[in-house]
Amino acid sequence: MSAAVLVTYPQDELPEIERWWLSQPGVSDKVDIHIVEWEGLAATEYPVNALRNIAVSSSRTRVIMLLDVDLIPFTLGQVTSI
Repeated sequence: MSAAVLVTYPQDELPEIERWWLSQPGVSDKVDIHIVEWEGLAATEYPVNALRNIAVSSSRTRVIMLLDVDLIPFTLGQVTSI
């Protein structure tokens, strides 16, 4: 598995990602995590295509299944009713 993970605060996020990656049995052998630091990311920007391209181009296999899991963080002040 090849996963691209967007980080905006590497000093805070990288230790947590590494802790998770190393604590899960078999994950470090089967999952390649590609850290993408996106400087100057505005609250409305999220580089979906860039993350997908990094994960696909870094895959160890010829067979690829794309699965986008887009999580856009927000603050409570941004929540609106639908």
